[in-house]
Amino acid sequence: YKMGFSVLATCLTENGKKELLKATENLCKDEHNSFHCVMVDITNDDDIAGLKAYVIETCLSKPLSLKLWSVINNAGIMKTAEFDLLTINDFNQVMEVNFIGSIRIIKSFIHLLRHTKHSRLI
Repeated sequence: YKMGFSVLATCLTENGKKELLKATENLCKDEHNSFHCVMVDITNDDDIAGLKAYVIETCLSKPLSLKLWSVINNAGIMKTAEFDLLTINDFNQVMEVNFIGSIRIIKSFIHLLRHTKHSRLI
């Protein structure tokens, strides 16, 4: 953000979004409105489609016509308990968020990244 890039952050919950906006309050006050925060559940295809539409409509379309330089995919959850107390559902939920959710984001945004030379998927 400080280098002039627009930043779009996502949160799973409304509370998470409020906390992020409070923590980044100074970033949200610039004249270019270049910090955005959107609620997204990366296990939900409709949420990801909505995020992609938001990126295209808000950032990539005119008048801004920005380029997508990077997607930083850092969503993740952890279940902590003794192994024998964890259920298969617990493991499935971790895999759905940490692995399949990342794949969903990559598949949704990879073609937008390919339009920008030297773009990054992190």
